[in-house]
Parts: sequence; structure tokens; C-alpha cells
Amino acid sequence: EYSGKKKKGRRFNYFAPIQIKEAAAEIKESVPLKVSGIAIDETTSYNGIYYSGEELEKSASTLIGKKMLKDHDNKVESIIGIVTDAKYDNTNRRIDYEADVMDEKMKEMVKDGRLSTVSIGAQADELLDYEKEGKQYKMAKGLTFMELSAVAVPGVASASLVANSFGVKIAEAFNLNEDDQGKQD
Repeated sequence: EYSGKKKKGRRFNYFAPIQIKEAAAEIKESVPLKVSGIAIDETTSYNGIYYSGEELEKSASTLIGKKMLKDHDNKVESIIGIVTDAKYDNTNRRIDYEADVMDEKMKEMVKDGRLSTVSIGAQADELLDYEKEGKQYKMAKGLTFMELSAVAVPGVASASLVANSFGVKIAEAFNLNEDDQGKQD
């Protein structure tokens, strides 16, 4: 019993999440859609930033574990997935990635082809003046990836997003088997 007298230490309340736990048991888990593609290649983006192969190679690993967003919208409700792997492809001078998409609407749009492009969100330590073919650009140095976004129009022509067909077939088979279990006589 609390007497109201000040005692050493702090008083706190603890509420057991009984109702939440019961509700959580009813939530059906969704199978993530495995996707992959090109995050960015050595190129000059539509906004005039040059990304060198050397800088992309140094920064590729910083994309792993980053959130996949919808339209670079930095809000919790815009998180659609997570980047699970990223590697620099030295032959093609680009960063290839793999990701899990959990958002149901985005999964549908990837599967039916309405959504097929991505765009990087990155921070550069420096933007240096760069001239190429008589035009002035900025060159990004010291890149750190912040996120990868599913977008309608990419900032780099080669940036892509495709469903891994093996993963789609496994997910479809899993869902089909779940549906069939309820229909058995």
C-alpha cells in the first residue's frame, strides 16, 4: 500500500497488455514479396548529380537494412518494406539490391507491373563541381544511403523494381494451401 510519504526511488505503474496480446494472436501474418533490381548505376541523375562507380562501390553496404518507402515520404505509414541485401556489380558499375515488400497494395502493384521503378535517398559528404561533355554537374562524394523508395518516375533511368518470380510462386502456393485447408471435407 502506498502511504504518500516520499521514499527513495521512483514509483511506476505497470499494465499487462492482456487485451493487446489477444488481439495480436488474431492477426494473420502476411508473406513478404521478395523483390530485386538496380538501385542506381554510375550515371548522372535527372537532377544533375553524378554518381561515380567508385563512390557507389564504397557506399553499397549502407543500403542494407534501410527502409523501403513510398515516394520518398519520410513517414512511418509510408514504410512498405526493407532492403535485405545490396551489392556493387563491378562489371555493370551499379548497385543491385534485394528487398522484402510487406505493404499489400504495393505488393499488388509490383506483381501486376504498375510499379517497376525505385529511387535512392542518400546523403553526400560533398557535392563537387564536375564537368562532362561541356556541361556542369555536381559529383556526389562520401555517399550514405538513407532509404530506397518505390516511385512512379525514377531519378535515374536504370533504377528498377521487379518481383522475384520464385518468391511470388512460393507465396502464391502458400496462400493457395491456406485457402484449401478451410475447404477440406
